Amino acid sequence: MPPIAPPIKLAKIPYHSGYDKLAYISFNASGKIIVKIINDPIIHLIYPFLSILDYLL
Repeated sequence: MPPIAPPIKLAKIPYHSGYDKLAYISFNASGKIIVKIINDPIIHLIYPFLSILDYLL
């Protein structure tokens, strides 16, 4: 039975251009880390609110 994947986390990661990028960090069924860079500007605008909610929960 494969392990149950942990929930997807939203994280800021440093990027080579000098700007931080937002990324979804998750695990696939075999346990490998998957990082998907988010290029949607709307997500960047609401990220501070999401991080506050994540901290409170």
